[in-house]
Amino acid sequence: MATNIGKRVFENLNKQVTDEMATAYTFLSMSGVFSDMGLNGCAKWARSQFEEKIERSLKIFDHILLRGAKIKFLPIPVPKHDWRAPLHIFEEVVRIEQRVTTAFAAIADISIAEKDHGTANFVKWFVDR
Repeated sequence: MATNIGKRVFENLNKQVTDEMATAYTFLSMSGVFSDMGLNGCAKWARSQFEEKIERSLKIFDHILLRGAKIKFLPIPVPKHDWRAPLHIFEEVVRIEQRVTTAFAAIADISIAEKDHGTANFVKWFVDR
């Protein structure tokens, strides 16, 4: 199958699949820490974020395949697991969401620059959320 995606777009989407999976792993870790703290509602919320990140990763994975490219899996780092207080976890969540938002904005910019309208349209869904 012919590849229908620019090199920079592919590299950034591929990296984003890995980042979404790593972030999912981090949210699952957060869920465990919240559970250990007896904060079951927070644990449930963090687990739902884990599931959302997995879903987002799969959307990107499917888009890459749809465009005729072959995914290149990158290593997923071990997540942090030693937060001392719920506030520290939520501060980490803010940092994660800022990083993800910046990454998707960059992918949108690259897609537009490379005239990859299919990916620009696809990424808009992530940017708008």
